[in-house]
Amino acid sequence: MALFISQVPAHTVQALTSNTTVNSTHWGALLTNRGAAAAIVITLPAPTAAMNGAWFLYRGVADFNMTFATATVDTLIVLGDATADSLAFSTGGQLIGALALVECDGTSWFASALSGAGTIAT
Repeated sequence: MALFISQVPAHTVQALTSNTTVNSTHWGALLTNRGAAAAIVITLPAPTAAMNGAWFLYRGVADFNMTFATATVDTLIVLGDATADSLAFSTGGQLIGALALVECDGTSWFASALSGAGTIAT
């Protein structure tokens, strides 16, 4: 049986070129920094019950830093830290192709650096 491209589940791809606070238009999307001319900060809003299950992927395309920062302190859970404030991709040579998964359970945000070096701030 042949598999046609219209049968493959897809998500949207959105290029961010400036600082952005994510919202429901970003959930389930692949976010990139394609076309960015400088570093970008993605702000994660205060978690709410309505955001339970929200997620997005990030993939670095432009050779600029990307930071995921919480609007509410101590609501980001990352490897080794349950009360982080941000996760940044800022290591030279590891910006293009960096990959992160960011998820919300309605109480906290979870950020996982799947490729590239992520720097944690608390």
